[in-house]
Amino acid sequence: MFILYPSPAIAQRNATQRKHQMKTLVVCLLFSAAAMVLGGTVPKGPTKPHTLRRQDFLDGTYEANARVMPEVCPSTSACSMTDAGWPSNGFSCPQKEDSYGVPDYSFLTAQDTAMVYGGGDPITAKEWPKSCPLPRKGSKMMRYSNGAWSAIYSITPTCNCPRGVEPKCTRANGLSKETCNIAVLRFCEMRSGSDLCTPK
Repeated sequence: MFILYPSPAIAQRNATQRKHQMKTLVVCLLFSAAAMVLGGTVPKGPTKPHTLRRQDFLDGTYEANARVMPEVCPSTSACSMTDAGWPSNGFSCPQKEDSYGVPDYSFLTAQDTAMVYGGGDPITAKEWPKSCPLPRKGSKMMRYSNGAWSAIYSITPTCNCPRGVEPKCTRANGLSKETCNIAVLRFCEMRSGSDLCTPK
């Protein structure tokens, strides 16, 4: 039985190949470890940059407590506010087994996240309830519905800001030199399904 040993040249070549393979393996392991570390800090799925809302920045200054309604005055925004008759204590609706009426939190959430920023659907004068006087010329007649209840109200703008000037809306409660554009919400009616609900 004969045992064949590789020549010195072949043995050296094999040793060099094994050395390169080991280096490649080490590099791959390092990249894998780095990817695992970085992967733990990156959220899954695509990420999108945070979109700044128009009401967040006015003249470059963040207004934390501002309610700003865009596109209600020509080429500018207005400070949004409710009038003295806006419901603040909830609603009384007919008692029905299949109806929850209008929960206070539901109306307040819609008011604070949608209505005061112009959310809702425009309606025509024909759709405006006869029990409410028509709002003045230039007002928007609106309906906001969440599927269970519907609120009808108007948005009446007063636009006094000079061209190119945005109003300051932090803690705004009426017209002033700085609060030069306002949009006033006036309540008309609330319905739970087809039932009329009255403000408490």
